Amino acid sequence: MASKRSRLLFDILSSYDLTGTEVDIMKELKNDKVWLVRNKKTRERYVLKRLSEDKTNFPILLHSKLYQEGFHVPKIFQTKTDQYYIHRKGHYYYLMDYIVPSGTKPSFQQRIEGLARFHAHSLFADWIGPCPSSFPEPKDVLSAHRQKSSTVRGAGKGHRSW
Repeated sequence: MASKRSRLLFDILSSYDLTGTEVDIMKELKNDKVWLVRNKKTRERYVLKRLSEDKTNFPILLHSKLYQEGFHVPKIFQTKTDQYYIHRKGHYYYLMDYIVPSGTKPSFQQRIEGLARFHAHSLFADWIGPCPSSFPEPKDVLSAHRQKSSTVRGAGKGHRSW
């Protein structure tokens, strides 16, 4: 007889059109939070994750948006009803691609470039609406910086160092 937890997990997986006869829950990767799932027919592996309701569903939506924008993050699958998560018993559950760890970590430079790219794309117009940003445009910031730099350099020319 299956445990309550197993029945719940198989119920959640059925929302992704994966039935208990098609999938195996291979192992629990993180106690009561992350499970490795395998499709018996296709041999594809997935990760089923659980977030506490008090954490909000924002990380799930952000993750899916990053994938859509081309960031190298695992794909989050949509349910049969086109949702990115299932809400059950005070938790959010979502299913994503399993990515085999490469064993190498990105360099410091790669991490900085990834963070910069993230920030460049972080104002998703379809999330925040058409209202204009209260932040200056990057070209305006650069122009102000150049103007200030030339003013400082100009002021320093007449100054003698001892």
